[in-house]
Amino acid sequence: MTTAYTALVLGRNYPEDPETEYFITHCEWGRHGHLATVSGHQAGPGLSWRELHHIARTPDLNTPGVHAEYARLLLLLPALGDRDLPEDAAAVVGGALTQAGAPAALAPPDPGRPAFLRRRELPTRSVTPRPS
Repeated sequence: MTTAYTALVLGRNYPEDPETEYFITHCEWGRHGHLATVSGHQAGPGLSWRELHHIARTPDLNTPGVHAEYARLLLLLPALGDRDLPEDAAAVVGGALTQAGAPAALAPPDPGRPAFLRRRELPTRSVTPRPS
């Protein structure tokens, strides 16, 4: 994508039907290109990891909107439609989460698989049985 393209994230906050839609625009187009819809009725091809990562890293600083790379990545992440992720995808997402304020302990620890594609081992605690 060159700077002539813009990614748009539209959040709809209807109580019974919330959704987020993802579009792409170009200065010479008369319409928006639909990328994905995240709601009760998923739609769209979504973004490849390469596209998502590129859009996150290349904001148009001359337009209003979110310019921080970590925030752009997290906003676009639900539109990810790629199953073939690079080995560093989890580390990139983990870095974005910690930059957004999430505790580092919650960031994906496995650099080969993002958290939403693997089962997380939950911490265990000892429980003392109550006397009956």
